[in-house]
Amino acid sequence: NLGILDFNISLLWNAFWPLVLILLGISFIRGPKFQGKSNLAFMGGLEKTKAPWKLESGNYWALMGGIDLDLRQAEIDKGEYYLNCTAVMGGIDIIVPDDLSVFCEGTVILGGLNFLGKENGGIFASVTGGQASGNNETLIRIYGRSLMGGIEVKAKSK
Repeated sequence: NLGILDFNISLLWNAFWPLVLILLGISFIRGPKFQGKSNLAFMGGLEKTKAPWKLESGNYWALMGGIDLDLRQAEIDKGEYYLNCTAVMGGIDIIVPDDLSVFCEGTVILGGLNFLGKENGGIFASVTGGQASGNNETLIRIYGRSLMGGIEVKAKSK
């Protein structure tokens, strides 16, 4: 009331939303923590669909590019694998064998996700999906994040 301290509460409110967006962006980029090889498709493509290749846990980044993974062609040992997929203005397509246990979880901002037939998209959305098989010795966990892009995981027979 004395006018010594002049504080405008609207300044605090104007700083709140940018801070929330920055924190969301940091958590979006960092994602789940695990060790593995990083694969990047920057304004280009990464394709592992034709020749046999060894599946390893890792990070897959599609920045204005595309990634195609066919796990039916991959050499998969027993164990648990983590695929951390991030698409920024790009797309990631993953084909998994229908006799393999897969768990998918993802978040999208201004894009779309399709995990084993469960779809969602729009301004902000999340999807969880999966399939179980009789083979409990191998599990693939796919974590997807998409910003103005798309990630699709579909199951096909070998």
